[in-house]
Amino acid sequence: MISTLIAWGVILCIAFSLGDLFLLLYNRFSKNKEHYNFLDTFLLGICFISFLISFSSLWFPSNQYVLLIYTIISIIYWVLNKDKLRKYFLHLKDINRLLSFKQKAFIMLWLSVFLVFLLFPDNFYDSVAYHRQQIRCNEDYGVIPGLGNIESRFGFNSNYLLLSSVFSFRFLFGEVLYGSVQ
Repeated sequence: MISTLIAWGVILCIAFSLGDLFLLLYNRFSKNKEHYNFLDTFLLGICFISFLISFSSLWFPSNQYVLLIYTIISIIYWVLNKDKLRKYFLHLKDINRLLSFKQKAFIMLWLSVFLVFLLFPDNFYDSVAYHRQQIRCNEDYGVIPGLGNIESRFGFNSNYLLLSSVFSFRFLFGEVLYGSVQ
């Protein structure tokens, strides 16, 4: 459970940071001032990470080194934008203060049920047949030309499986943490 919390914390921080970075770049290029809430920024971060991973996986494996690069980019981004990070924390503190005890209890109950659900990896046919193998292949190699000729399922380079390979935390825990993205 603690490893799942650590994994989700890292995913949350990196995706939110890169989503905020994407919004900053978008606002600069389009000369707009668009603002989004936390969930939208997080989802934009996941999309931005998926785009970057899809592009980089053509040449490099999607493993802990890519995760390290994204972590360093996130840290540098927040070091350069300390005031913005402080505003986010103050906003989070205000939201926490406005919630009643019942609302906080409901949120904690929902998170607990979700985390318990993540403790049990899925054993569906596709996961056992090729998802786990594809995740491992993505961690060890970039795109392998001709692999789709051998098995058509391995020829499709899924963004979901690429995200799963970057956030598998195999290097940290010795085995894949399927609760992180899968």
